[in-house]
Amino acid sequence: MQKTIESFFWQQGMHHELIGFPRDKETFLKEMARGLKKEPSSVRMELTYLEPKSFPTQPRSVVVLDAGGTNLRVAKGIAKADGVDLSDLTRCPMPGSLSPVDKQGLLNQLADMVEPLVEEGSNCGFCFSYEATIQENGDALVGGMGKGVVVTGIENTMLAKELNEILLQRGKPAMNTMVLNDTTATLMGALAQENESDYDGFIGFILGTGTNCAYIEDAKKVEKYPNFKGERMIINAEAGAFKGFIHGSADVRLVHEVSSKRSFNYEKMTAGAFFGPLAGHLFDIAVEEGILKTAEPHSHLELTTKELNEFMQNPYKKGKISDLLPDDHERDVAAKVFDMLLRRSGKCVALVLSSVMEQGDMGKTPERPACIAAEGSTYWKFPAYRRWIEHYLKEFAKEMGRSYVIKECNDTNLLGAALAAVSI
Repeated sequence: MQKTIESFFWQQGMHHELIGFPRDKETFLKEMARGLKKEPSSVRMELTYLEPKSFPTQPRSVVVLDAGGTNLRVAKGIAKADGVDLSDLTRCPMPGSLSPVDKQGLLNQLADMVEPLVEEGSNCGFCFSYEATIQENGDALVGGMGKGVVVTGIENTMLAKELNEILLQRGKPAMNTMVLNDTTATLMGALAQENESDYDGFIGFILGTGTNCAYIEDAKKVEKYPNFKGERMIINAEAGAFKGFIHGSADVRLVHEVSSKRSFNYEKMTAGAFFGPLAGHLFDIAVEEGILKTAEPHSHLELTTKELNEFMQNPYKKGKISDLLPDDHERDVAAKVFDMLLRRSGKCVALVLSSVMEQGDMGKTPERPACIAAEGSTYWKFPAYRRWIEHYLKEFAKEMGRSYVIKECNDTNLLGAALAAVSI
């Protein structure tokens, strides 16, 4: 049976051996280099204009904002040499998540929440988990929302500038604001909680609904922005858009379903928003090719990553996938098919992390490993997936002569935003 499944994956162009190390690592590194030069690249290497810094020796008060996919959070932070204390934390559902709002509604809600905390000369760190281009002055030009959040007219908004205009209209002082995305905040949050001298480099790694990496780059290598005054800059790789991995039949079906541009990329092969649907298409093909037999005539399995995770934890428990299959033998076959897909995706993730580790020249000795700060439910709550990521990452790091640790850090968006605020 395993040989039949192996042959099926080769025939469908979905086999994990089609993902090559070091070949695909070198391709990813070339794309990173192009992105740093502002040459055409699927890995855009977005500038954050942030240099990693320690907390100040004297306490400083900051305002922190976190606009996430579910909640909008605001807090006061006291940044000190040993970290940050958060207080006056308030939260509400993210405007636009329960029902559509317009741009003014979002900005007014932001102003309502920060207004009690704003003082003359306040610094604000604003974690904005949506499409935006960070500006040299720390502001962000919004490209759109997504993630189920609907805010009409938000495109091309200069976020901090327009929020400050509302505060000034209300008789409050403007804030000095540094906007950062959630991947950058994950890295900054790890810096806020860990002793930087214990590690040889940091990676902020997201694998949830989407996927991305941020890391610390030598400013001399950032050729597209030679005027940066610091020695190091955090780079938001926007790794999910990488197009260098070979794709197969199930990838083609998924892309035809979700993308009008028919655009293949790494995120569609790995991230939580796409992995369940991808597995559903692979299930359909396995039925069509006689690898799997269903209890009833089958057309298409609409599957979420959560449902797949539940099946992989117990293939014999009643559920969407299990109920389609006539017996435990077919459930075993389905589990092996899905595990092969997880293996391919885990290898892709490990390859990207290995590439970022090499680009940042991290983890050169076991005594000072690279710190990979990992966030996202697809990574932490999907054990069958995580084991393949960690399997390949261990293998690749050994071949590269590099060391790393994976850390689960808490409240990285708020803590990272606080550290960004004191970096202004």
